[in-house]
Amino acid sequence: ARRRLRPSMATVSSSGVLREYGWPVAKDDRIETALQALSFLKAPLQAIAVFDVLDEAFPKGLDPRVSTRILSALAKRHALKTSVIVLSWLDAKGFEVNHYHFNSVIDACAKTSAWTMALSLLQSMTGNRIEATTVTFNAATSACEKGDKWEAALGLFCATAQNKVESNTISFDAAISACGKGGEWKKALHLFGMMARKEVEVATITFNAAISACEKSGKWQEALGLFSMIVQHAVELDTITFNAAISACEKVGGWQHAWQLFSFMAQTAVELDTITFNSSISACEKGGEWKGALHLLDVMAQARVELDTITFNTALSACEKGEVWQKAWQIFSEVASSKVESDVITFSAAMSACAKGGEWEKALHLFSVMVESKLRPNMISFGAAISACEACGEWEHALSFLTVMLGSKVTPDAVAFNAAISACGKGSEWEKALLILNKMSPIVLELDAISFNAAISACANGEQWEQILELLGHMGTCLQPDAITFKAAIPACSKALKWQCTLQLFSELSEAAIPAPPTIYSYLMMDVEQFGLMEHEVALLQSLGRSRGESGHCLTAAVAAAASRLREDGKPAQAAKLLQDAARSGSWSPAAQAVLGMCGHHGHFSIPPLPRPCLDLDTTSPYWKEFSMMQYVLDHASPGNPMGVCDAMDEFAANLWKTQHRWSKVAGNLKSEVLCSSFRGAGVYAKLLEVGTYCGYTALRIMAAIPSVRITTLEVDPFHVIIARNMVALAGLAQSMEVWTGHSKYLLPRLAKRKIHGQLQYGALVMDRWGSEYHDDFAVLECSGLLDKNLVVIADQVLWTGASLYLWDVASKANCSTRLVPVAAQDDAIEQDFLSVSACFAGDEFDSRQSINRQPPLQLLSLHADAELFREKWVESNIATGKERTTFARTMQEQMLEQLAYVGYNSSDGVLPCAP
Repeated sequence: ARRRLRPSMATVSSSGVLREYGWPVAKDDRIETALQALSFLKAPLQAIAVFDVLDEAFPKGLDPRVSTRILSALAKRHALKTSVIVLSWLDAKGFEVNHYHFNSVIDACAKTSAWTMALSLLQSMTGNRIEATTVTFNAATSACEKGDKWEAALGLFCATAQNKVESNTISFDAAISACGKGGEWKKALHLFGMMARKEVEVATITFNAAISACEKSGKWQEALGLFSMIVQHAVELDTITFNAAISACEKVGGWQHAWQLFSFMAQTAVELDTITFNSSISACEKGGEWKGALHLLDVMAQARVELDTITFNTALSACEKGEVWQKAWQIFSEVASSKVESDVITFSAAMSACAKGGEWEKALHLFSVMVESKLRPNMISFGAAISACEACGEWEHALSFLTVMLGSKVTPDAVAFNAAISACGKGSEWEKALLILNKMSPIVLELDAISFNAAISACANGEQWEQILELLGHMGTCLQPDAITFKAAIPACSKALKWQCTLQLFSELSEAAIPAPPTIYSYLMMDVEQFGLMEHEVALLQSLGRSRGESGHCLTAAVAAAASRLREDGKPAQAAKLLQDAARSGSWSPAAQAVLGMCGHHGHFSIPPLPRPCLDLDTTSPYWKEFSMMQYVLDHASPGNPMGVCDAMDEFAANLWKTQHRWSKVAGNLKSEVLCSSFRGAGVYAKLLEVGTYCGYTALRIMAAIPSVRITTLEVDPFHVIIARNMVALAGLAQSMEVWTGHSKYLLPRLAKRKIHGQLQYGALVMDRWGSEYHDDFAVLECSGLLDKNLVVIADQVLWTGASLYLWDVASKANCSTRLVPVAAQDDAIEQDFLSVSACFAGDEFDSRQSINRQPPLQLLSLHADAELFREKWVESNIATGKERTTFARTMQEQMLEQLAYVGYNSSDGVLPCAP
């Protein structure tokens, strides 16, 4: 049977193809014929088939040199199994087998990463008493290196010395490379140093292996040290050298060093390849340098270096981290129009960039395109889609994606869960947020602070303070609450009137040494003020003053404000004691002196002459403008002179505009005249309510013009409250003006409770904050009964801040007469500011003809929505730029005038007619 399978050599020499085996024949070259025949043997390869080919090709035996040629040729073709069988055939036939033969086969092992076979052959050489050479050990070490077996490679390297075999450059290169792959950079550098001691030649490939070893372990400084050594020793640099060094910098985000290496490489004759650009772009991406990444992308295209999927993915990720979704969208469009294949990472990076930019529709569109492209969404893709829904408050879509994700057997990570919880929070679906948190617990091994914060924020939006305290209890067992935790929890408890909880949470925040933002102080101050907790109020004011520790002027102002409140509360002795202690520690000002003067005989003590606090003029510091104005007034205004205080504020505002072209936000002379003349003309001499104190300028102007008026003013920013109280004290009007801390949304209902007890009713109202919120404030005031039936209402900045619903509301009242008054503005964004002056008289609130239709037109509702969106960016999140504010202000003012003209507003007389 075997004989029938064997073709005769006559067939080999005479026919073009051996019929049984089907390989081509080369005449008079038995070696090439045998190699071709062996290459055509079908898998699985059988030893008997190889034996038959060799028996037929070499019936009279085989010279050792011919055997070496065959084995070397098989090694080059990576035909390892065939090589091993040929070696067995030589042994079985009794032909000579020497180290050349083994070296060839072990070399085939190295080319195919067959490290176990290489070690087995090396052991077989020892058993057959065939001496291993340097080439043998090098090939075996290389096989282990390619098989990622650094211990075995290092063991073989050490065995060369034990076997008295000389190590050469290749030996060291293979061992260093193996250590690098195993993360053993120290051993790699030890071997590198050994080369110098043994005077073994160090080649470019050696440096490359050592740099790569450092690069894989994130040791960029050592990698750069080796690179400098190459330059110093004038060793030839190649593309691999540069790529390894750039990649080392890239892994740690060292984009500056990567950029320098890239620039150096561009000046040499070394070729820049795709890996060079990809590593450099990735370094910029990790370093947050999206502009540098896009520049390299342009250079890459100009140099006609091939762009691959990794190139585009890295550039997209750079844009995503830099939050420039437009650039990311542009790059994604380039990928779609090119021949480069998009993968899941491509779509995920583009989706995430759009989600961060608020372009949730584009992000979800990309998800749909990805699914249509038969790409299976992964954890990152789903996370980006859920984050996109969270960014726009689409909680239902977020839950749908989370459900699909779980159904697709893609395990959600913390990012996906947290985004879904946050989306539910924005939609006031706190119960669903808690359900997700519970579902998250068995899937994600450890819940992080972000997870709890998202759930706490969801409960805060749903005003579920008890659930928040319960979550804080669970959180405290394994995690430390952070600033975000308290920023959600304290306002929630404050809104629920749980002042004990707010103070306890603040105590925990202070013990954790977490700086409290002004928003937290605002809620705390509102609670202690409205519940009459004077001791806590004084402590909070001093804490607030110390929170700006870069200079003493804030603490000095906070102490004066606290003393003023103690005096108002009927505790002049405590106020005087507080001021005396402050003076001894170096905190003193004319405002403090004014408060002390109001404390009667308790204020009679000697004040040593002390220098005034050093003024902080760092324009990057928060509140620098307000505290600079306060200090200017303290230096230039006379105590007890309200007009002098206002004039000093005007002077500061004029100087600030003249020298720095910055808007000071105080009402100028013309605006003040409009305010005062309106109130005088309406006979307002009793009580006035102001929403939006800022630094107290408007209230002081009114009191200076109408001394008999009593003013209650509300301010959400606690630092502004401190400054306003100092200005009021300096003007000598602390007995005629109340300055309360808190947001009008939560503070007005608390003031309404005082009215129930017969305390308050205001005949005048001034609103000076963001216009789109005037409508809600006015509605709360109307319902609370805080306003007199004969009322004058002045609202500032009604056009560019989008007070469309408020203007429609006052225009809808038959007993109200409203006029818009333009005044010049020192503001880059707008040339004119507009005041709305409304006079309301006793009588029925609505005319019977207008009670049927009071719904504002859709255009005004749209303007209100636009104003609210920009308020969140400019006031709440502080992410809008000055240029964006200018564009918004001018556009909104134009659109508001256009819509008001549509309902009958005449700019010539400023009258806003009753809405039809």
